[in-house]
Amino acid sequence: MSTPPPAPTMNDMEKMFAQKLVASSQTLMNRFVVHQASFQAYKPKNEDRTVAFESDIGSVIAVFDGTLLLLLLKACPDANRQTLGHCGDELSEYAATYLPRLLCERIAAKIGNNPNPPSAEITAALILGI
Repeated sequence: MSTPPPAPTMNDMEKMFAQKLVASSQTLMNRFVVHQASFQAYKPKNEDRTVAFESDIGSVIAVFDGTLLLLLLKACPDANRQTLGHCGDELSEYAATYLPRLLCERIAAKIGNNPNPPSAEITAALILGI
């Protein structure tokens, strides 16, 4: 009968945790600090992305889940899968890189030069803008 391996120490556990942890912080509008952390469990690559994006019309904080994005992509018959790839991590990275800027640009176009747009215009821009 073989002897079982020794139980990991707290230091061993902390090292394993640190290898799977992704964390960052970002300051928006020189006063709001957004912190994010994610923990990669069993998949080889993390499929979640958190992004804080600042534009002239305000800030967007978004979380993209690669698995959900893949399901949405499969539901779209004309999606360009060669551009986006088949992996959730690639899709999340693509969404985090482009969608917040695109959303802010489209909202800005909908509300025009009105410095204090009514919330109904912003809501309509969110619903109809993308």
